[in-house]
Amino acid sequence: MKAEERTISQILTTQVRYEIPPYQRPYSWEEDNVKQLLEDLLEAYEAKDREYFIGSLITIERERDRFYDVVDGQQRLTTLNIILARLRDHIADGASKALLQNCLLPQNPLTGEAEAPRLSLRKKDQNFFRKHVLESQPVAKDKVNGLEVPQQNLIQNAAVIDAFCQGRTEQELKLLANFILSSV
Repeated sequence: MKAEERTISQILTTQVRYEIPPYQRPYSWEEDNVKQLLEDLLEAYEAKDREYFIGSLITIERERDRFYDVVDGQQRLTTLNIILARLRDHIADGASKALLQNCLLPQNPLTGEAEAPRLSLRKKDQNFFRKHVLESQPVAKDKVNGLEVPQQNLIQNAAVIDAFCQGRTEQELKLLANFILSSV
């Protein structure tokens, strides 16, 4: 077992993939959890903190330096993926979008095809997560109430992040995304 400090960028921009194993609870963070995380991140960013400790991510290595099961920290890691996906969708700058996209759902530069996502949720929620969070395909409002709770949480939390992004300039969002990747 080894412990080391890593930034979100180091976790999400390498070729490493993370998976939430089936024995873990489903995604359960609600709006208040996400609002608190966003407030904390914004406060640390505005204070120009060099580092912001978000908590531990405990993993079990399944394939050396390539594939890990997430044992602890899945709520935070999933929420950070939603935040980065929504920031990506609120930023028009192509290079910035590409960087954020690479953290979430990288594409093969030669074929343009999407590769495996950096984070995979439990099998029951993975297709929904990929389609509606990582690929940003909307869910019809009349369908949200019929979704299972983890999927409702994903959609509601994305809406909280969208509301947070409203009224902020693209430059502010890019700088916040940079702070999350490099200092968290």
